[in-house]
Amino acid sequence: MIATRLTESRDELLELVRYVRGLARESSTEVDSGDDALIEQSQRPFRIAVVGPREVGKTSFFEQLVSCKFDKAWARAGGVMIVRDIGHRVFVDYEKACKIHYQSRMRGVELVEFSDLAKMDSVQRLAAEKLLRGADFTFYLISAENPWDAPTWNTISDSFAWTEEKAALVLHKTDTRLEKDLGILQQHMRELCAKKLKAVLPDFATSLKRPNSIQLLREFLDDTLERSRERRRSVRMVYDSCYALLRRCEQAVDDQVRELKGDQEFLQSVEAQVVRFREQKITEVQDRIGELGGLMDTIEPKVYRYMAWRTGVLGSMVSVFGNGSLAMKVESYLCKKLQEEATDYAQEEASKMIDQCREEWHTMRPSLQQRLSVDVAEFDEDTFADLGEEFIESSAAAVSQAVVSMRLRGSVDSLVHRRHRIQQRIAQLVLLLLFLGLTWGAFVSENPFHLFTQITLGLAVVLMLVGAVYAKRSQEELMEVFFEAYDTTAGSLTMGVGEAHLDRMRVFFTGFTPMFESTRKHIAREQQSLGPLEKVAANLYLRLRSWESSF
Repeated sequence: MIATRLTESRDELLELVRYVRGLARESSTEVDSGDDALIEQSQRPFRIAVVGPREVGKTSFFEQLVSCKFDKAWARAGGVMIVRDIGHRVFVDYEKACKIHYQSRMRGVELVEFSDLAKMDSVQRLAAEKLLRGADFTFYLISAENPWDAPTWNTISDSFAWTEEKAALVLHKTDTRLEKDLGILQQHMRELCAKKLKAVLPDFATSLKRPNSIQLLREFLDDTLERSRERRRSVRMVYDSCYALLRRCEQAVDDQVRELKGDQEFLQSVEAQVVRFREQKITEVQDRIGELGGLMDTIEPKVYRYMAWRTGVLGSMVSVFGNGSLAMKVESYLCKKLQEEATDYAQEEASKMIDQCREEWHTMRPSLQQRLSVDVAEFDEDTFADLGEEFIESSAAAVSQAVVSMRLRGSVDSLVHRRHRIQQRIAQLVLLLLFLGLTWGAFVSENPFHLFTQITLGLAVVLMLVGAVYAKRSQEELMEVFFEAYDTTAGSLTMGVGEAHLDRMRVFFTGFTPMFESTRKHIAREQQSLGPLEKVAANLYLRLRSWESSF
């Protein structure tokens, strides 16, 4: 391989170009359309032209120079010949006049060779001119056997202008001459060069039998190509385009970071809007929180009827044979009816809140989609329906628990127990008198209407009337005491469940959270992807600067 340092430096740069282009894809940065042409230009093989008479050994000379092997069958073809790597193809019209051969492992070099311009037609001559103008270097091989060969010097004279002085004279096959004659021949070659070309060219004496002479020429060629302005300019242009692309990538990443920060702030503002919306609705509920206490007024007639039946004469007669749990039964009935009313109230509230949340989301969603360019979720009916059910169930349970905690039955517990004991005593006396009277009339006396029987049965009836009167009067006292306590519990109920009711409303509004999830994930993914891009860009910047300092 020739120009090793320049080639390795170029390949290192092209590796950086691939990384920068990968960064461009990740950051959605556009690559300039002309960058590919610059890269292709920098990668073109080194074109080495060898011009000399036939049979001077041009192909063998080139093989030794770049350390490769050619097929000898086509190496002796006349005209303009091009030897390229099998993987490098060029399609230009003027090369149709040339004989092109493809060779594997050309190691980044292509060969152009021809002999006598005078024997070429105009098309071949044009091809030779184009190829030499595009050559990185040209070697004019002059046979040591006949260094004065006129056709050779005519060809050199005619083609020298095409080389732009990127050429050297090579006295070849020096092994055919004596060592003492070589200096004279080289001096003569220099004089002819100055006379015919009006220029001074580097000159070398080589022989395939003296490898050192070829090695000196190879080192000269390496040094010349390493310092080639055109080659270095083409690599530098790739660097400039790569650096410009990297700066655009950095700018694109910075813009995306700023945009994501703005998106995040916008999302936070929308979430704050939801919080304000929630607090506004809670404030509205606070203003009418007394409606919860009104539930007690709604069910009061039902509770009154239930308690009137339970404490009435018939109910009292039935309860005599019970355990005296009148207060507990009234409280249970109260809880049941209050739960029913609370459920209806909570259902109405939940339905109203769902409608309000749906309307609010439909107001916010278009601005989210427009600003963030993401698929913002539709209103989550299922989540809000579940939260509504939880709100209803917890509201009903909280009201029932509040009634129990107020211990409303405690106001009448002592009266109920005393009343129950008195009624049980009356009932026991009635039953005893009935038992004595009926037993006496049926088994002791022959007269079933014996005076004793009549007296005991009469006393039993009197006691029953007394019990009825007591039941009626004690009912009035119980009802009065109970409903006096009942009327004071509405405010206590509001205080007992009001704050918890507002907390349940706050939980209800968490239904917005899943609908923001896709947007949050989008922003988080973008932020997560941009973090490594910033690091990659910084690393590539340092590597490019390091490459520049060593180029």
